[in-house]
Amino acid sequence: MSAVSNVSPINVGTYLTSAQGSFISSLLGTVYKFGTEWFRLVQAGATDLPINTVVVTGRTAGIPNWVVTAPLLAANPDVAGVVPEEFTAAIPASSYFLLQISGSALVVTSDTTVIHTSGTEFRLVTSSANSGQAKAAATYTTASTTDDAGVFGIATNSAVATATGTTIRCFITGLGY
Repeated sequence: MSAVSNVSPINVGTYLTSAQGSFISSLLGTVYKFGTEWFRLVQAGATDLPINTVVVTGRTAGIPNWVVTAPLLAANPDVAGVVPEEFTAAIPASSYFLLQISGSALVVTSDTTVIHTSGTEFRLVTSSANSGQAKAAATYTTASTTDDAGVFGIATNSAVATATGTTIRCFITGLGY
């Protein structure tokens, strides 16, 4: 388990570039609680991260290194959290920021026709053009190339995703804090 604190080196919805944030690199993985929501200090990988996407952590010698990217591997068990809705633009590559790991969050969906109702469980789409986006768990099949390791969130409102990239409010669960 990572250390837990309520004194963060940066605010939710802000980031530090790799040069600005090098002094906090030793804090990667530290968990922070603000109200009822939990966040983890992470670093973006080699590409920009869009807002409201789900990301996975890399590993070094089998241990999470908290450098996060959009998922590219099917069945990736390392879902790290959701880029918080407080951001208004993509997070630049290699930047340090607080990733949401618990509580109410907007999440980008990959579905175009599925009706999402309150209580729908979501899983992460991997290995496809919609990597990092959520899909209702009920729409997965065992033969799917986008199956992932499990449910990471539950929809808390009724909505219809009319296009890929629609956001839906979810309650994130089980990402470790």
